[in-house]
Amino acid sequence: MEPGTKFAVHVGRFKELVLQLQTIGENLDEIRQLVFLLGSLTDEYRMISTVLENSPNVTLAYAIQALSGVEASDKSSSAQERAFATKKREYGKRRFNGKCFYCKKTGHKESECRKKKAVEGREEVAQEASDFAFTATSAMEKTEWLVDSGASSHMTSVRDKFVSMKELKTPVGITIADGTKIDAIAKGTVALRLMDGTTVTLSDVLYIPEVEGSLISVSKLAEKDRSSVK
Repeated sequence: MEPGTKFAVHVGRFKELVLQLQTIGENLDEIRQLVFLLGSLTDEYRMISTVLENSPNVTLAYAIQALSGVEASDKSSSAQERAFATKKREYGKRRFNGKCFYCKKTGHKESECRKKKAVEGREEVAQEASDFAFTATSAMEKTEWLVDSGASSHMTSVRDKFVSMKELKTPVGITIADGTKIDAIAKGTVALRLMDGTTVTLSDVLYIPEVEGSLISVSKLAEKDRSSVK
Protein backbone atom coordinates (compact mmCIF):
# COMPACT_ATOMS: atom_id res chain seq x y z
CA MET A 1 0.00 0.00 0.00
CA GLU A 2 1.46 3.32 -1.08
CA PRO A 3 1.27 6.24 1.41
CA GLY A 4 -1.74 8.43 0.63
CA THR A 5 -3.70 5.63 -1.06
CA LYS A 6 -7.35 5.46 0.01
CA PHE A 7 -8.16 2.27 1.86
CA ALA A 8 -11.10 1.43 -0.43
CA VAL A 9 -8.79 1.68 -3.45
CA HIS A 10 -6.20 -0.54 -1.78
CA VAL A 11 -8.83 -3.15 -0.90
CA GLY A 12 -10.06 -3.12 -4.50
CA ARG A 13 -6.54 -3.78 -5.77
CA PHE A 14 -6.04 -6.45 -3.13
CA LYS A 15 -9.18 -8.31 -4.23
CA GLU A 16 -8.10 -8.09 -7.88
CA LEU A 17 -4.75 -9.65 -6.96
CA VAL A 18 -6.49 -12.47 -5.08
CA LEU A 19 -8.65 -13.20 -8.14
CA GLN A 20 -5.59 -13.20 -10.40
CA LEU A 21 -3.85 -15.69 -8.12
CA GLN A 22 -6.94 -17.89 -8.09
CA THR A 23 -7.07 -17.97 -11.91
CA ILE A 24 -3.57 -19.45 -12.02
CA GLY A 25 -4.41 -22.06 -9.43
CA GLU A 26 -3.14 -20.32 -6.28
CA ASN A 27 -6.16 -20.56 -4.02
CA LEU A 28 -5.81 -18.47 -0.87
CA ASP A 29 -8.06 -19.33 2.05
CA GLU A 30 -9.57 -16.52 4.12
CA ILE A 31 -6.90 -16.67 6.82
CA ARG A 32 -4.07 -16.25 4.30
CA GLN A 33 -5.93 -13.39 2.62
CA LEU A 34 -6.33 -11.69 5.99
CA VAL A 35 -2.63 -12.10 6.79
CA PHE A 36 -1.61 -10.66 3.41
CA LEU A 37 -4.01 -7.72 3.74
CA LEU A 38 -2.83 -6.74 7.22
CA GLY A 39 0.79 -7.09 6.16
CA SER A 40 0.30 -4.79 3.18
CA LEU A 41 -0.88 -1.74 5.14
CA THR A 42 1.01 1.47 5.98
CA ASP A 43 2.10 2.56 9.48
CA GLU A 44 -1.10 4.49 10.19
CA TYR A 45 -2.91 1.13 10.35
CA ARG A 46 -0.28 -0.52 12.57
CA MET A 47 -2.21 -0.27 15.82
CA ILE A 48 -5.50 -1.67 14.54
CA SER A 49 -3.66 -4.32 12.48
CA THR A 50 -1.83 -5.55 15.59
CA VAL A 51 -5.09 -5.85 17.52
CA LEU A 52 -6.85 -7.65 14.65
CA GLU A 53 -3.96 -10.10 14.20
CA ASN A 54 -4.32 -11.10 17.84
CA SER A 55 -8.11 -11.29 17.92
CA PRO A 56 -9.69 -14.76 17.64
CA ASN A 57 -12.24 -15.59 14.93
CA VAL A 58 -11.69 -12.40 12.90
CA THR A 59 -13.12 -12.70 9.38
CA LEU A 60 -11.80 -10.86 6.33
CA ALA A 61 -15.04 -8.87 6.01
CA TYR A 62 -14.91 -7.88 9.69
CA ALA A 63 -11.29 -6.73 9.36
CA ILE A 64 -12.04 -4.65 6.25
CA GLN A 65 -14.94 -2.95 8.04
CA ALA A 66 -12.79 -2.17 11.07
CA LEU A 67 -9.89 -0.88 8.97
CA SER A 68 -12.24 1.38 7.02
CA GLY A 69 -12.96 3.18 10.28
CA VAL A 70 -9.33 4.36 10.52
CA GLU A 71 -9.61 6.45 7.36
CA ALA A 72 -12.99 7.85 8.42
CA SER A 73 -11.54 8.86 11.79
CA ASP A 74 -8.54 10.55 10.14
CA LYS A 75 -10.85 12.59 7.90
CA SER A 76 -12.91 13.71 10.88
CA SER A 77 -9.81 14.69 12.87
CA SER A 78 -8.35 16.63 9.94
CA ALA A 79 -11.58 18.56 9.46
CA GLN A 80 -11.66 19.47 13.16
CA GLU A 81 -8.02 20.59 13.09
CA ARG A 82 -8.64 22.82 10.05
CA ALA A 83 -11.69 24.36 11.69
CA PHE A 84 -9.71 25.04 14.88
CA ALA A 85 -6.83 26.62 12.94
CA THR A 86 -9.26 28.88 11.06
CA LYS A 87 -10.93 30.03 14.27
CA LYS A 88 -7.54 30.67 15.87
CA ARG A 89 -6.45 32.88 12.96
CA GLU A 90 -9.71 34.82 13.03
CA TYR A 91 -9.46 35.29 16.79
CA GLY A 92 -5.93 36.62 16.50
CA LYS A 93 -6.98 39.31 14.04
CA ARG A 94 -9.45 41.02 16.34
CA ARG A 95 -9.06 41.02 20.11
CA PHE A 96 -12.17 41.66 22.23
CA ASN A 97 -11.55 43.85 25.29
CA GLY A 98 -15.00 43.75 26.87
CA LYS A 99 -16.32 41.59 29.73
CA CYS A 100 -17.75 38.08 29.43
CA PHE A 101 -21.34 37.91 30.74
CA TYR A 102 -20.80 34.28 31.86
CA CYS A 103 -17.56 34.25 33.89
CA LYS A 104 -17.30 38.07 34.30
CA LYS A 105 -13.67 38.12 33.09
CA THR A 106 -12.43 40.57 30.47
CA GLY A 107 -10.82 39.74 27.13
CA HIS A 108 -13.45 37.48 25.57
CA LYS A 109 -17.16 37.25 24.78
CA GLU A 110 -19.63 34.81 26.35
CA SER A 111 -19.72 32.86 23.06
CA GLU A 112 -15.92 32.36 23.38
CA CYS A 113 -15.89 31.60 27.12
CA ARG A 114 -13.85 28.49 27.86
CA LYS A 115 -15.55 27.94 31.20
CA LYS A 116 -19.00 27.94 29.61
CA LYS A 117 -17.88 25.67 26.77
CA ALA A 118 -16.37 23.21 29.26
CA VAL A 119 -19.69 22.94 31.11
CA GLU A 120 -21.68 22.63 27.89
CA GLY A 121 -19.14 20.14 26.54
CA ARG A 122 -19.62 17.78 29.47
CA GLU A 123 -23.38 17.95 28.96
CA GLU A 124 -23.02 17.26 25.23
CA VAL A 125 -20.74 14.27 25.81
CA ALA A 126 -23.23 12.73 28.20
CA GLN A 127 -26.13 13.33 25.79
CA GLU A 128 -24.29 12.04 22.71
CA ALA A 129 -23.12 8.92 24.50
CA SER A 130 -26.60 8.13 25.77
CA ASP A 131 -27.93 8.18 22.20
CA PHE A 132 -25.17 5.95 20.78
CA ALA A 133 -25.62 2.20 20.31
CA PHE A 134 -22.64 -0.13 20.48
CA THR A 135 -21.85 -3.74 19.56
CA ALA A 136 -21.80 -4.88 23.20
CA THR A 137 -24.65 -7.19 24.18
CA SER A 138 -25.54 -9.34 27.15
CA ALA A 139 -24.32 -12.39 25.15
CA MET A 140 -20.66 -11.36 25.27
CA GLU A 141 -18.16 -12.77 27.75
CA LYS A 142 -16.71 -10.29 30.26
CA THR A 143 -13.13 -11.17 29.31
CA GLU A 144 -13.81 -10.91 25.56
CA TRP A 145 -12.52 -7.85 23.69
CA LEU A 146 -14.05 -6.95 20.31
CA VAL A 147 -12.79 -4.42 17.77
CA ASP A 148 -15.73 -2.13 16.94
CA SER A 149 -15.62 0.35 14.05
CA GLY A 150 -18.81 2.00 15.32
CA ALA A 151 -17.92 2.58 18.97
CA SER A 152 -16.81 6.11 19.81
CA SER A 153 -14.94 4.99 22.96
CA HIS A 154 -13.09 1.99 24.38
CA MET A 155 -15.09 0.38 27.21
CA THR A 156 -14.87 -2.51 29.65
CA SER A 157 -16.33 -3.87 32.87
CA VAL A 158 -13.05 -5.53 33.92
CA ARG A 159 -11.68 -3.21 36.59
CA ASP A 160 -8.39 -5.04 37.14
CA LYS A 161 -7.34 -4.34 33.54
CA PHE A 162 -6.89 -0.65 34.40
CA VAL A 163 -3.42 0.60 35.26
CA SER A 164 -4.92 3.97 36.23
CA MET A 165 -8.47 5.19 36.67
CA LYS A 166 -10.34 8.38 37.54
CA GLU A 167 -13.94 8.55 38.69
CA LEU A 168 -16.27 10.61 36.48
CA LYS A 169 -18.02 13.47 38.28
CA THR A 170 -21.03 12.91 36.03
CA PRO A 171 -21.74 9.34 34.80
CA VAL A 172 -21.87 8.97 31.01
CA GLY A 173 -25.00 7.19 29.79
CA ILE A 174 -24.51 4.42 27.21
CA THR A 175 -27.18 2.58 25.22
CA ILE A 176 -25.92 -0.81 24.01
CA ALA A 177 -27.10 -2.85 21.03
CA ASP A 178 -30.00 -4.58 22.79
CA GLY A 179 -31.43 -1.24 23.95
CA THR A 180 -30.27 -1.50 27.56
CA LYS A 181 -29.10 1.79 29.11
CA ILE A 182 -26.06 1.66 31.39
CA ASP A 183 -23.62 4.18 32.91
CA ALA A 184 -19.88 4.66 32.62
CA ILE A 185 -18.69 5.73 36.08
CA ALA A 186 -14.94 6.07 35.49
CA LYS A 187 -12.30 6.51 32.81
CA GLY A 188 -8.69 5.41 32.65
CA THR A 189 -5.82 3.59 30.96
CA VAL A 190 -5.87 -0.13 30.16
CA ALA A 191 -2.90 -2.35 29.25
CA LEU A 192 -3.81 -5.37 27.12
CA ARG A 193 -1.37 -8.22 26.59
CA LEU A 194 -2.07 -9.83 23.20
CA MET A 195 -1.56 -13.45 22.20
CA ASP A 196 1.80 -12.74 20.55
CA GLY A 197 3.13 -11.07 23.71
CA THR A 198 2.57 -7.54 22.42
CA THR A 199 1.20 -5.03 24.94
CA VAL A 200 -1.29 -2.45 23.73
CA THR A 201 -2.00 0.53 25.97
CA LEU A 202 -5.41 2.16 25.54
CA SER A 203 -6.21 5.62 26.94
CA ASP A 204 -9.60 7.09 27.89
CA VAL A 205 -11.22 3.68 28.40
CA LEU A 206 -14.69 3.92 29.95
CA TYR A 207 -15.31 1.71 32.99
CA ILE A 208 -18.87 0.36 32.87
CA PRO A 209 -19.59 -2.28 35.56
CA GLU A 210 -22.78 -3.48 33.87
CA VAL A 211 -21.48 -3.95 30.33
CA GLU A 212 -20.92 -7.51 29.12
CA GLY A 213 -17.66 -7.82 27.22
CA SER A 214 -15.21 -5.09 26.25
CA LEU A 215 -14.96 -2.94 23.13
CA ILE A 216 -11.92 -1.51 21.36
CA SER A 217 -12.91 1.60 19.39
CA VAL A 218 -11.32 1.88 15.93
CA SER A 219 -11.67 5.68 15.94
CA LYS A 220 -9.83 5.90 19.28
CA LEU A 221 -7.06 3.60 18.04
CA ALA A 222 -6.61 5.90 15.06
CA GLU A 223 -6.16 9.01 17.22
CA LYS A 224 -2.56 10.04 17.84
CA ASP A 225 -1.31 9.78 21.44
CA ARG A 226 -4.42 7.82 22.46
CA SER A 227 -2.83 4.39 22.30
CA SER A 228 0.55 2.71 22.01
CA VAL A 229 1.97 -0.72 21.21
CA LYS A 230 5.12 -2.40 22.56
